[in-house]
Amino acid sequence: MKRKANSIRVILISLSIVAGANVARAQSASPSPAPTASPKAVETPTASPTPAPPPRVTGTGGHLELDDIIQVQVDHFSEWAATNDATKLVPFINGRAIRGNYPEEIHPDKNRLHFHLEITPANKEVWTDLLGAPTGTHHPVTFTIGLENQSPFDSVYGQDNPLPLTVISPVYGVIAFIVLLFTVILFLWLARTTNLIRETGTCPVPGKLRPYNLGRTQMAFWFFMIYASYFTIW
Repeated sequence: MKRKANSIRVILISLSIVAGANVARAQSASPSPAPTASPKAVETPTASPTPAPPPRVTGTGGHLELDDIIQVQVDHFSEWAATNDATKLVPFINGRAIRGNYPEEIHPDKNRLHFHLEITPANKEVWTDLLGAPTGTHHPVTFTIGLENQSPFDSVYGQDNPLPLTVISPVYGVIAFIVLLFTVILFLWLARTTNLIRETGTCPVPGKLRPYNLGRTQMAFWFFMIYASYFTIW
């Protein structure tokens, strides 16, 4: 009887162990819930910086004349000068750079520059072409400014709206003409009333002036030609 009871007990224990293993296996085989994906952060697009508008020549002050000071008004100049070297700007006349003619004053806060137009060894050829063989006291030209080795700024003074370049200053031209005219009148008066360009020696006819001397007359003619040329150039 005891053997049967022990056998039954062993069978019950074995069955309980098998049942427990099956339950554990069933629990481990049950699918686990899938992890929920965390929402991705929404990326906000960054706005690209707006490029500064290009500078543009919109006005001038003073006369466009050699050995004179001209003021140049440039829109958006302060923005351009913040990232560029404004001391290397030069005028452009008829599309040609006046090299070496850098600004004497720079006012980025007022969008304005001052240039003293002058001849230098670097720009002598350009000035000779601009001022040579004049047909009047003024000559219409396009005008702007820019860096020497780059394209110049846009300008309102283009082919449709040129600026007058003074070739011969009216004030100095009038002064030179008056001085030259006065000298010619004085010379003619002296030539008629004195022996300035006449023969040397005594006059054979008392009370009369000596006859004119060809050599002296030629020297006087060429003297006045050179004299008038220097005044015109001045």
